[in-house]
Amino acid sequence: MKLRTIVASAIAVYTVVGLMSVPAFASTVPAAATTALPAPFAQWHVTVAPDPHRQGATSVDFTSPTLRRRVHNTVYLPSDYHVNGAPSAVLYFLHGAVLPAMDTPLARPLAGLTGRLHTLALTGKLGPDGGALQTDLADFGKQRTRAHFLVAAPDTGQDAACQTCLWNNGRDDLLPHIPLATAKTVRAETFLDGEFIPLIQHLFNTRTDAGGRGIAGFSTGAVGAWLQALRHPDMFTFVAPISGAYDLLKDLPLRLLFESLGVMRDQGYGTSVTALQQWRRFNPADLIGNLRGAGATIVASSGDGCLSPAVLSDPNCRRYSPVLNPDAATLETLARNDMNQYAEPGVHAAGVKATFVKRPGVHGANNATVYAHDLLPKANAAFATQRRTSATFDYTSADHDFTVWGYTIDTATPSEDRFVSLSRARHDGTHFAVTGAGTITIATPGTFTPGAHYVIDSTGAAPQHVAADTHGRLHLRVKLPETATTRDITVVRA
Repeated sequence: MKLRTIVASAIAVYTVVGLMSVPAFASTVPAAATTALPAPFAQWHVTVAPDPHRQGATSVDFTSPTLRRRVHNTVYLPSDYHVNGAPSAVLYFLHGAVLPAMDTPLARPLAGLTGRLHTLALTGKLGPDGGALQTDLADFGKQRTRAHFLVAAPDTGQDAACQTCLWNNGRDDLLPHIPLATAKTVRAETFLDGEFIPLIQHLFNTRTDAGGRGIAGFSTGAVGAWLQALRHPDMFTFVAPISGAYDLLKDLPLRLLFESLGVMRDQGYGTSVTALQQWRRFNPADLIGNLRGAGATIVASSGDGCLSPAVLSDPNCRRYSPVLNPDAATLETLARNDMNQYAEPGVHAAGVKATFVKRPGVHGANNATVYAHDLLPKANAAFATQRRTSATFDYTSADHDFTVWGYTIDTATPSEDRFVSLSRARHDGTHFAVTGAGTITIATPGTFTPGAHYVIDSTGAAPQHVAADTHGRLHLRVKLPETATTRDITVVRA
């Protein structure tokens, strides 16, 4: 019996019998799941069980080789999900910061109390179970009959792995880790893209194409959603940052906030003064051109802090008032200002289509409303529509090697301070421009005839004669000066 069938059958039994069946489920399904999984998943000690505390939620736990720890995750199955038949799309949801200063046993009673009384929206940010509580703010389970996709939320356990990360990979740095941020340079992007997404696609009957995959996030998780979409524009067709930041450098209040929390510094990327290029590597405003022509549906949202008398009667402002939630009101005011001053004009100026949703609420208060009324219908539409990409694309990265849209780039240097750009790049690999410095090795998409010979015509350089490999890819080396230079490259049959 396939693992998907085992999981679905156990969940169905759980639903019919009720909470009494939890012990039996927990003792049988994890063992079956572990034995049914192929490598590498078989070594991860994967367990799957219904979450009795959350409507329609399934818990997926496994031991992550990347994070070297046990990770709890939550998946919401739509009402129309089927083990067999047409696979479902998946929306991956990233939680925001969970400040470890509040993630202590002494704080748990207080955090639980404030959560139950609905008096502190920032419970989802500052308390234990932060990842889970932030996920709960969107009320995914309540909309299962309307959503035609799974919602998969990583790292929703009590002890969050991604406490203050931006869902990028941290790196070792000479500076020690200084509170408040103590995320310990977690390799969150490798965990997300290399472990969590492949596991979800294996456990459940889901689409594995980019047209059936979306990314969303809240607060610093919204920055993570931006970055995942911008760093991997060929992976996601729906992008939904909720109450996040877009320009971490020009937006001075947000820049000071990130500096004070030490988010980037804690991940090994220094301060914006001492390591400006490193901050630019993970600044959405510097990478927005990567989504131009990608065919993705983008919906960015923010509240307003409930500071205007005109919105104080709004249900979300009454439930989470700015008086009882001054920190949440301040954060959401910063998010709205960033959207108005930087995100909306910057995205449009880059030629990227996006929808900007503005609703009343302090930080996290209107997440359920935004999801139900704005994100969910647009996600349904995006997943149901064939993705249309433009004939060419642009892409910029400071990674010393990367793969995008079938191209593989290697700068032959461990330095991550140099940006390399592909522009006017055709998806068939027959023409592109590369901008950078030094020697750059490029492998084209596998669209050429294996073994056939081609001429690489590069401006400012002698033609190269290259044969396509067995996968139909061409491998060429471009030598550029040590200052940023652009070379146009055209490929023709020899």
